[in-house]
Amino acid sequence: MLSAFLTLVLKTIIDRLAERFSGHTALWLPPLIAVSVSACLLVVIHNVSETPEIPQTISLPLMVAASYATIYNYSRWSLRRE
Repeated sequence: MLSAFLTLVLKTIIDRLAERFSGHTALWLPPLIAVSVSACLLVVIHNVSETPEIPQTISLPLMVAASYATIYNYSRWSLRRE
């Protein structure tokens, strides 16, 4: 359930920010902001639940989120350029 929520947050952030930027800034800034928000949410959630070794716990989900955000935003960006 947490994974689905974070994916929805990533997609929503990218969709909203992609319209606000143009050129190459629209390519790299929306996923950077989305992944930063995702990282903050993961750290807070794992801190609240007192997860030991948070960096090791969130590294894989964060890499997957970053990959998704980058690929999703690139596909949006390339379609907008056409």
